[in-house]
Amino acid sequence: MRAKTLPSEGRFAYEGLDRVIHERARLSVLTSLITNPKGLTFGDLKELCALTDGNLSRHLRVLEKGKDPSRISLGIVK
Repeated sequence: MRAKTLPSEGRFAYEGLDRVIHERARLSVLTSLITNPKGLTFGDLKELCALTDGNLSRHLRVLEKGKDPSRISLGIVK
């Protein structure tokens, strides 16, 4: 028997998700950085995440200005 969801909840709603980190492209950025501990160039990160320059820049700014920046260490080599 399936549990009923409340009408105000989305099908995949989960209150513990943080939009700053768990948005698909930003999660891809963080995953790429975590799996490359020596850092990545902007171009390499852009290619790994399949993002444009503008989109990657925007996502990096959102991550930098996140709720708790101490959780995120962006290892990008300029």
